[in-house]
Amino acid sequence: MIEVKKINNIIQKVIKKKIPLKKNLLQSGIDSLDLTTIFLTIEDEFKIKFKRNYYDKLKTVDDFVKYIKKNKKTK
Repeated sequence: MIEVKKINNIIQKVIKKKIPLKKNLLQSGIDSLDLTTIFLTIEDEFKIKFKRNYYDKLKTVDDFVKYIKKNKKTK
């Protein structure tokens, strides 16, 4: 899964540790500034825009992967 690797790489650059696929990011010690940085970096990396009402719903790496697969524009 390319998305999982890319998302984990983004998270590791921000917080310097790997997060398990199903673990809640906020329970992993990520603060709101780190989470904002992760959202923005993922948007840039995958050329997507998160819908505002999803900010509170995306809590795990798996949630991000599912969202990206569902909303990624295909060429």
